[in-house]
Amino acid sequence: GAWPPPGAAPLDVAGLYPRLHAEGYDYGPVFRGVRAAWRHGDALLAELELPDGAARDAARHTLHPALLDSALHVTSLLGDEAAQAPGTLALPFAWTGVTAHARGSRTARVRVTPGGDGTRIELTDTEGRPLATVASYVTRPVTADRLTRRRRHLYTVTDEPLPATAGRPDRRTWAVLGDDDLGLGAPAHAGLDALGATVPDVVILPVTAPDAEGEQLPGAVRAALGRALETLRAWSADPRYAASTLVVLTGGGLAGTAVHGLVRAAQAEDPGRILLVARTGPDGPVPDRAALAALLDSGEPEARWRDGRAHAPRLAPAPDSPGPDRPWGTVLVTGGTGGLGALLARHLVRAHGVRRLVLAGRRGTAPELHAELTALGAEVTVAACDAGDREALRRLLAEHPVDSVVHAAGTVRDGIVDTLTDDMVDEVFHAKALGAWHLHELTRDRGLAHFVLFSSLAAVLDGPGQGNYAAANAYLDALAGHRAALGLPATALAWGLWATDSGMGAALDDTARERIARNGTPGLTAERSLELFDAAVRSRAPHLVPVEIDTAAVRRRPDGIPPLLTGLVRPVVTRRAAASAATAPATDGGLAA
Repeated sequence: GAWPPPGAAPLDVAGLYPRLHAEGYDYGPVFRGVRAAWRHGDALLAELELPDGAARDAARHTLHPALLDSALHVTSLLGDEAAQAPGTLALPFAWTGVTAHARGSRTARVRVTPGGDGTRIELTDTEGRPLATVASYVTRPVTADRLTRRRRHLYTVTDEPLPATAGRPDRRTWAVLGDDDLGLGAPAHAGLDALGATVPDVVILPVTAPDAEGEQLPGAVRAALGRALETLRAWSADPRYAASTLVVLTGGGLAGTAVHGLVRAAQAEDPGRILLVARTGPDGPVPDRAALAALLDSGEPEARWRDGRAHAPRLAPAPDSPGPDRPWGTVLVTGGTGGLGALLARHLVRAHGVRRLVLAGRRGTAPELHAELTALGAEVTVAACDAGDREALRRLLAEHPVDSVVHAAGTVRDGIVDTLTDDMVDEVFHAKALGAWHLHELTRDRGLAHFVLFSSLAAVLDGPGQGNYAAANAYLDALAGHRAALGLPATALAWGLWATDSGMGAALDDTARERIARNGTPGLTAERSLELFDAAVRSRAPHLVPVEIDTAAVRRRPDGIPPLLTGLVRPVVTRRAAASAATAPATDGGLAA
């Protein structure tokens, strides 16, 4: 019959996608397929068309996903918005009677008919031949806050298996620093100085910390870190190594994790010249040279080797799976008299009803904060205690038993890798990593409700000039995982920048803040950071990354999209239009779903 049928009233679709965007639905150009629409009685009619780039893929699909998705967009024209509560989104809940009749179409006509049991959707081609039928499509309202605000800016690091690659001839020359105890089959040299005038294409630095526990573990961590730093300093400073690649092969485990943060900072300062490969533990499997060669060819800066396969770290939205609330009881906050510690102390009292606080700091005096918290109804102890001093911390905990711990103490002493001294590393490591280990050991048998570690984004991304700080915080991230494996409470929060005058960000000048924003990780407000703190603690995940990601800024980075973010940020792909040779971005600027 005629299309559109007689009596069909045209609808304005020009504002459809801007309106959907304002309501919380984001669709890129490929998914904006509604070209025209009409109302015909109780039904809606529409014409759908794939853009040129997607149309080329239509033959590979029974029904192209973007075409079906566009058919669902038509349902938003039914006028049910008034029945939908403000701040909610209607998401697919149930499909019944779905039938595909033909395949490969790039255009479609659709009829959407509401009914008591759901909405019926019928797609035909331009000749009226059936393409697909959905007997009933049902949505359910979900609050936008539940979908976005609670989890937005809260991420976790996942492992993405890298595709296995067929062995290709490898003509690189190789060398190993130290003894080749891992059986890598490359000539062994005592150190970089022993390589001679001709530097091999690939130099492998195995870093395996000896087994250690208890009070010996921090020393083992520091020894592994020192070995890696010595080599990285020379690698960065000496132009002889400019054409070669350093492969840092770690033994994994808690003792070796600080090295990961240091190496990531070195990679940020000297991109393309260092590969980090982490094993599952000192006794874990070792990738052979063919596997290492494939990793070098992949362009990935980092991989984790397990189950005979390489896995690349990727940032992904944290799952929304809150655990049961646990009362905080008496809370120890290290760094509690500093800027972030004070913000957190106020929040614990106001939002969580905490009535006993022990605020530990090196200065040990905070009369105004003490008075403020006391006025709010809390019993507050302010103690001069360096968390890195095990004996002082033991005395504090003996005098003031606690039920929860928040380790927010820390210091920065920045410098690029080839200028880092052992003293600079020790100063940062003492406050952050050593303090965390002492807290773990001295409270592990106390049945804590919460054990929260304030880590940093620098440990996983964008830590140039902060190799020592990145190393200490990477250790905190691993310590949280270690505690979780023991069945102990643990949450490490690898914070992005707090846009406040408190915390480590307070020392940044405007130039540094602008650089961070240009890299795509602008600061979080104190209010938003505290909301993320609450969400993270509820989640019970051992390692989370609270950070704002500006996807447009990430795409503009001159060094490209960091591999860690490729699961979140789509690259801009331009497609040539068939008639005009114009190009259009293939994404909407949002996070990948």
